[in-house]
Amino acid sequence: MVKRFVEQALCVSIEECAERLSLSRATVYNLIDREGLPVVRFGKAVKVPVEQLRVWLNKRIEEQRS
Repeated sequence: MVKRFVEQALCVSIEECAERLSLSRATVYNLIDREGLPVVRFGKAVKVPVEQLRVWLNKRIEEQRS
């Protein structure tokens, strides 16, 4: 019997990131360029690391509270 585990992706595409944040792709690219949204590049592919996205969001939330 083969065991399979369901695991969340380590990185998501720009489109998936935009969907998760309820933003447009253009806004996500602006956040990358202007706000330091973390990305990893694999050749021409640009991916957003899920864990770093959470950290980045939490930091923004804390900054807005102060």
